[in-house]
Amino acid sequence: MNIFTSHRRGSALITTLLVTALIMLTAVGLAQLITGDIRTGGEFVQDGKALYMAESGLERGLLTLKDQLPGYQPKLVKGGVEKETLSYETNFKTQANDIPHVEPGMVSVFNKADAYNTLAAQHSVAVPLFTVDDAGVAHNIQDFLVKYYVPFDLSKNIAGSQLQDIDFFRWKIVGIAHDTKKAESVSDFTSASDFAIAEKPNCFGTSKEKVQEKFSDIIPDCIPDMVKSSTDVQNCQYNQARSYYKYTVKTSYDGFEDSAPIEVLDTPCYAIADFLANHDQNYLILTNLVNPDIIQALSPDAQAALSYIKYRVITTEPVLRDKVTIESTGNSGGILGGVGAALLGGSTKKLDLQLSGDAFLPVFNFSIYQTDLKKK
Repeated sequence: MNIFTSHRRGSALITTLLVTALIMLTAVGLAQLITGDIRTGGEFVQDGKALYMAESGLERGLLTLKDQLPGYQPKLVKGGVEKETLSYETNFKTQANDIPHVEPGMVSVFNKADAYNTLAAQHSVAVPLFTVDDAGVAHNIQDFLVKYYVPFDLSKNIAGSQLQDIDFFRWKIVGIAHDTKKAESVSDFTSASDFAIAEKPNCFGTSKEKVQEKFSDIIPDCIPDMVKSSTDVQNCQYNQARSYYKYTVKTSYDGFEDSAPIEVLDTPCYAIADFLANHDQNYLILTNLVNPDIIQALSPDAQAALSYIKYRVITTEPVLRDKVTIESTGNSGGILGGVGAALLGGSTKKLDLQLSGDAFLPVFNFSIYQTDLKKK
């Protein structure tokens, strides 16, 4: 055998093996790229499905709340397509004992004003004083307290008068009377103390003794035993109202009842607690009637900036939050789908949605409302 021929054959074999190895490495690399793309594409599809399921859960949550009275607290809502391992779970946070709702750590001890909502001048807000159970039945709140203060500086912003001489905070409670099933109301104007601040606010409501702050270190008790000012002879305590309007039916000359009810003033200094005890589906309406013109400031903008009221509502039982939260978890893929989808080759996405009621109501909100008596 020719030694040179043998050497060429050995070189060809090595070259062939190197080329084959290179082709195999390239093929493996391409296969990994393709597999990775397929996996990524699959994950992308599962992520998209999970996201859409989470959105479906939010829509289901909105629909669940749509036809219910304020304060309804639904249970966990589930849905999906079982055979395609698609599902969602929707949670609701609709109730709290305080407005705005404050959790531990949410409010700094150095800025307790964060525990209050802001009510702009000439604006109103409505607070339902009831909650709704699973059967759609409304349950009344019997005790509440409104804590509030204003940013006025007496020595700089109000000339020639005391804050307690100025009625600027109007409140009204409208409810359905137990006996007549007609809407009645109790209302009053109140003022503020010159010394009220976030740490020691003014208050009105039913009882300071029954209504306790869950986090008393955040907002201590309000200024005690404040008597509302009045241009009338009659003064009332913080837990009373100077105006109580009830519906009565006129009796005609022949002794028959007139079908048209009239509104009459009844019982000055009427106890707020008594009104709540005798009416259903009560709404508390707070209105800021501060006139910026009474505030001394360098410009109209500066006057407007000081014309707000800081308020906080505390109740003995949960009421509708000022910001309702709907949380939805969407699941897709995996072996069985559901909560463990992401751990079994699928995907899980979470979405949340906050709903806040429209804070604006007409300043002179004296309208009477009618409800479905079947949902009493």
